Amino acid sequence: MGDISFTGLFLHDTQMAQLSLAQRRLAAAFTRLAPESTIPFSFMLPFCPVRGAIAACAGKGAAHARTRLTVGPAETDSGWIVAPATESPEQTDGAKGPEAEASILPPTLPGYPELPRRSALILGYAGPLANTVLAEAIAAELQVKDGRDRTVLTEALSVRARYRARVDLTIVSDNRTYSVTYKVGPASWER
Repeated sequence: MGDISFTGLFLHDTQMAQLSLAQRRLAAAFTRLAPESTIPFSFMLPFCPVRGAIAACAGKGAAHARTRLTVGPAETDSGWIVAPATESPEQTDGAKGPEAEASILPPTLPGYPELPRRSALILGYAGPLANTVLAEAIAAELQVKDGRDRTVLTEALSVRARYRARVDLTIVSDNRTYSVTYKVGPASWER
């Protein structure tokens, strides 16, 4: 179908591991509920498409690099399951909030509806089953007795270090299969 490139925001490895665990729990619930789906629940690791200079995702200069990002808990948005990303109240430089440039369109992914137009890490797409998939994954997470494996499904993360990188996707699709390969370029860290 084609190649797509965009800039994405990613978190530090430890927090990406938590997001990936949440994504796996969601994908397992989706597979149980929609085993015949022609598109995958998630096609790559969790990411936030950076649209212009959205403060919460992109950061802007030294003042923004010192702010914290709050990620999650997960929620649904037009069939997508996302972990909202917002700046913490410690921001003091008068910059615009995370919705400042939400009108700039995120990348379009063949076979999927438009990505949410807000600052959020994309965990996956479940369409009309999104609320049910999220509820099932949360229930599975809450069954963990000691709480060590809690993720953004039920708890927010406070993040200081994050990075931006170019993402290159190659998508091949027909009526029965959907294949995505991706490459994440060098990291540009923001702290």
